[in-house]
Parts: sequence; C-alpha cells; structure tokens
Amino acid sequence: MKLVGRCVALIICSAPFSTILTCICYLVTCVFPVVLTYSISGIVDLVADAQPAEACGPYLAGLLLSFAVVSLAGFILSITLNAGVFEKSNAYCRLCIAKKAAELDLIEYENADTLNYRSGALNCVENETLPMFFMLFIKGLSGIFSLIAMSALLGSYHPVLVIAAVISVLPFFIVRAVRGKVMFRLKRIQIPEMRRVRYLYSLFADPVTAKEIRLFETGEYLAGKWKNSFSVLQNQLLSAQNKDVKLLIACEGVTVCFFAAAVAFSTYLALKGVLSPGIFGGCLFAFLSMQNVTKNLFDHFGAIPQLFGDIQNYYHFLDIKGESLSTAQSSVQLTRKIEMSQVSFSYPNAKTPALDQINLTIKKGETVAVVGENGSGKTTLSKLLLGMYHPAAGVVSWDGSDLRTVTTSALAGQTAIVTQKPARLKLSLAESIALQDTPGRSNEEIREILRQAGLPQLAESPDLLLQLGKEFGGIDLSGGEWQKLALARCIYKDAPVCVLDEPTSALDPTTEVSILKNFISISKEKTSVIITHRIGICRYADKIIVLKNGRIVQEGTHEQLVNVSGEYRTMYQNQSQWYE
Repeated sequence: MKLVGRCVALIICSAPFSTILTCICYLVTCVFPVVLTYSISGIVDLVADAQPAEACGPYLAGLLLSFAVVSLAGFILSITLNAGVFEKSNAYCRLCIAKKAAELDLIEYENADTLNYRSGALNCVENETLPMFFMLFIKGLSGIFSLIAMSALLGSYHPVLVIAAVISVLPFFIVRAVRGKVMFRLKRIQIPEMRRVRYLYSLFADPVTAKEIRLFETGEYLAGKWKNSFSVLQNQLLSAQNKDVKLLIACEGVTVCFFAAAVAFSTYLALKGVLSPGIFGGCLFAFLSMQNVTKNLFDHFGAIPQLFGDIQNYYHFLDIKGESLSTAQSSVQLTRKIEMSQVSFSYPNAKTPALDQINLTIKKGETVAVVGENGSGKTTLSKLLLGMYHPAAGVVSWDGSDLRTVTTSALAGQTAIVTQKPARLKLSLAESIALQDTPGRSNEEIREILRQAGLPQLAESPDLLLQLGKEFGGIDLSGGEWQKLALARCIYKDAPVCVLDEPTSALDPTTEVSILKNFISISKEKTSVIITHRIGICRYADKIIVLKNGRIVQEGTHEQLVNVSGEYRTMYQNQSQWYE
C-alpha cells in the first residue's frame, strides 16, 4: 500500500488538475450502465403496457442526457489522460531520474544492483508504467462504484442474480492475483538480461561502434547475440502468457455457463409473471454488465502487480542514498597538500583491491605524473584524489580535511578532469568549451585556449558558434581532436587542481609531449596529476609515481628513477625510441 500511495501522490503532484478531471470523468462514465439499464427497462415496460408516448419522456430525456454527459466525459478524458496525466507525469519521472543520476555517488555506477535499478527505472519511464498504473488504479476504483450501483439495481430485480454474477467472475480474480505475482517475479528476473539486450542494440545505434562493426564485419554475429538474448526474454514471456491465456479461456467458459443459467432463471421468473418484459431485459443486460464490470475490475487490479516490477526499480533507484550534506563541508580550498594515508579501495563485487595501502603526498603547485601498466590502478587513484570515490580503508585529505566530509559540489568547484574518453558534446564550439550559453571569457581568450590545447585550426575559425557533429549539420572531429577539445575545456575552467587521465592517448607520442608540456607551462601555479602510460612527459613532472597491481612501487623524479633498476627504467627503455 505504501508503494501505491507513492505512485498516486506522484501523479497528483505532477499533474493535479488533469488528475482531478480524470477521476471525475471515470466516475461519471462508471454510472452510465446503470442509467442505461434503468431507462431502457422503463421504456420497454411503458411500450408493453401501451402507455402514451409522453410517459416515455423522462426516461428518454435521462437517456439522452446521460449519453451527452458520457460523450463529453470521454472527450475530456482523452485530453486529460493523454496530454495531462501521461505526458506530465512521465516528464516528471524523467526529471526525477536525471536529478538522482546527478546526485548519486559515482561509485554507484560501478554497482551492478544500481545499474539494474536504473535500467528498471528507465523501463518504467519508457513504458509509461506509472501513468499506466494510475489509469488502471482509477479504472479499478470507478469499477468498484459501478459494481456497487449495478449490484443495487440487479438486486432490486432478484438477489440471486447478484450472487451468481459475482461467483461467475471469481475465477478471474484468482487467476489475475496468482498470475500477476508470477509476471511480477518474471519481470524482476529478466532485468539483467534486458540490460544486455539494450546494450547489444545500442552498439548498432552508436555511429562510432557501428562503423567498427562494419569494418570487422561482426554485424551478423552481434545481431545474432542480440536475437538470442531477445528470444530468451520473449520465450519466457510467451510461456507465461500462454498459461495465462489457457486459464483465462477456462474462466470465460465459467462466465458463459453462469450467464446461460441467468438467462434460464430470468426467463422462468418472467414466465411466472414475477418479472415484467422491461425488467426481464434489464435483468439480462444488468447481469451481463455486472459480469463485464467485475471482470474488468479484476483485470485492472490483476494487471497492476505486473507493473510493480519496474515501479519498484524506479523507487529503488530514487531511494539510493546520495551524498550526505548535513555535516559535509560546503567549501574547500587546497593551500598546502593532498595526502593519501594507508588508502585501499575495491570496486563492488571485485575479488581483488584496485588500490592497496597507498601512501602519497602531493604538494600544492606540484605536477605529478602517475605511470604503470593497464589495470595498475592509475585511474582509480585519480578518482580518489578528487573525492569522486571514497576509500574502503585509509584517508584521502586536502590540508587535513577528509574528503568524505566535503561535498562533491565543493570539490567540483576546485577541480578539473580530462578523462580517457571525454564526452563528445555535439554543441557549438564555444558551448563545448564553456559548457554554458554565455561564455565568461572573450572570444580571443577562447581562441588562445584552443591554440594551447593544440587546436589552431579551430582557433582560427571565424565563428566560435560553429556547430560540432555531422548529425546536426556541423563538422566532425577526430578522436584526437575531441581529446584536445576536452583539454581546452579543462584549461578554460582554470581550476586549481587538475587531473589529466590519459588525455592525449589518441595522439602520437611526440604531439602528446608537446601539448602536455604546454599545459604544464601554463599551469605552473596549479596542482596537476597527469596519468599516462607513456614516459615522454614524465621528465617535465616534479614527481613520478609508479603503480603496479594497486601499489606504489617507485616514487621520485625522472633523473632519480631512470638511474635505478625498476619498473620505470624498464618502461623508459622500451619507449625511448618514440622520442629520439
């Protein structure tokens, strides 16, 4: 009931006016079968008794008025339900998911359970599950009112008919209740495989991946994998639905038998003179209407459990705890040093730690290069230094302040990062750098930043509002140019602490060294961490950290490390020909 309450409250908050009108319209339409049955019975009796036409006037007026009201209610309902409840509530749900995604601890994106909940929440939005639930719920409630009214009318004809009508549809209730729970469990079990199906399909939708698929001619193989995964889901669903169909056919047989019995019983009463011709017809119509109303009522309420899988995932995702701001510092500024003391970190469900007992000090204004093999923990180290992830053991601090006590927003204001795969923002050139409509710097400053990032051709562009992305009629950039643009974004932000995580991996070694040397020269007063697997830039760093299997195995300057046997000298010797 708590989940039902949350769903109804969400719909009311997102579209209050439409919700009220929708409820009124459903209540109006639910009493129409009663008015129709009563009016027709009265007219038939008057005609059978050869009463004057004027006597039929009130019945006809009531019948026409009810038709007009129901038609108007249906017209209003089509607007309020579709353009109001469905559109507004779904937009509200999308906004809630976006807000939660923005405030979620980044480590949660490494958690399979979180990703499953997020996938279920997205399914909830894409399938319009919440407004669908509300529609079924309101239909069910209006069905209850209709059932009460129809029971009262049919009971006035003969109470046995009411009992028979209710018993005839009880199998529907049992089947819907049991099968609804089965479908609910099936939907939950299917979520991980649904994520796989969605991922496989996204490979064909992404232009970059689609090109590679074409070049390697793996389209048929990947399409086969998608088809197999999709078939598994469909077969599970079809198997469950086949059982539903068989049971529902049996239920329909029961209702037909009871209706036949009701016809026979009503005919018997009419022949005995207990029922007038009008009431005889009204009995049969009311019995059939009551069967349909009750069956629809069970259908509506029985279908709700099938929706609860995605709805629960939606609320599970929204209920994941974000950053605690009650005692967190809302401001921070690095004035002395960043320290890592006995820091260990493991990703969710990982068997081995990504970092193990790391001790490290980075002084304000230092440029530190972090090198090591793939998987040695370089990227993880950078995320802990910026407070994006928090250690499982040990402390990461800025000037003695544990980063767990500092808000993410406060740290984001003091840091800038260029990742291995930066976001390719298909906006205008200026927007892609400034990340806002109105840049806070002049056009000439932006052009100079583009030159510093190694993009002189874009710096000379006559229009900084140049659209990026061919799909929007603009220009496309190479992988290396996108990386340079991300570096320009970092320079533009002018944050006191910068992390460059393989920022120029798509460039050749000599170009990389040239660009990073330029970056180091323009950020002399900044604290910079450059993560790289190439040694060329390391000679310009103040300090080098060598990682292996999540541990620091060497630390020192280029001159110190190249003159001693170890990981660094081996890497330098292997790569020295790149820079000769």
